[in-house]
Amino acid sequence: SLLPVFLCLVGVLAVIVYLGLAREQNFQALVTSGDQAFNRKQTSLAIESYSGALALNPKSMVAYLKRGETYLEHGDLSAAFRDLSIAIELNPDETRTHERLGDVTYALGRYRQASTHYSHYVELDDQTPQVLYKLALASERDGRVAHSIPFLRRAISLNSNFSEAHYLLGLCLTEQGRTGEARDAILTAIELSPGFLNAREALVTIYFDLGNPDDALGQLDALLLLDQENPERHLAQGLAYLRLGKPEHALNALHRGVDTHPGNQRLIV
Repeated sequence: SLLPVFLCLVGVLAVIVYLGLAREQNFQALVTSGDQAFNRKQTSLAIESYSGALALNPKSMVAYLKRGETYLEHGDLSAAFRDLSIAIELNPDETRTHERLGDVTYALGRYRQASTHYSHYVELDDQTPQVLYKLALASERDGRVAHSIPFLRRAISLNSNFSEAHYLLGLCLTEQGRTGEARDAILTAIELSPGFLNAREALVTIYFDLGNPDDALGQLDALLLLDQENPERHLAQGLAYLRLGKPEHALNALHRGVDTHPGNQRLIV
């Protein structure tokens, strides 16, 4: 009779289905455990959980992506690069993997490679200002300023309050000799983020280049107020006065610095 054989096959299939479901449940539990550990900044524990998940499902793009992100957070860039590269192979259309792989290669100083990964993201989704900014920054670090500017303008069109994008646009325009446009971009960055020290420092240089020393000194005064614990602000102010041929003002600035930061050797004249 075929009935015993049929029943045996049904039993085997039931066991296979049960084991498959149990394997999937264990996989999901390990991924969830890894997520919880990652959120608690317990990167070693998260890596262990994701590794366990991959042992159950070696073809899981999600597990490779999450473990790669965790290695990046943990500071192990080579392991992060390995896992994220595998995740890309498993699903080339996952934008998050392209962004994270860009983050890893940028951290490794491979700016051209980073811009390539960010470009892949933008090809799939050009509506994310932060990634457009990352692409522009990687391109700028790679010496391709002209390549950066359109992406910065796109990022700003999507988020006009993106102060870092306005600032980087200003730096790129400065490198192209478009000083007036650069001033306007950096002024916008400062209007959006008044405590943006790097932007104010860049604006000091621009104002001197434009022949506006009073405006440059105004920015140096603002930097001094915003960064009072930094004795270099007094030194910068003194050097600016020397540049303008005002040695008495320079000495006064340095003396104020000595009074505020007694014993600082760079301020003693």
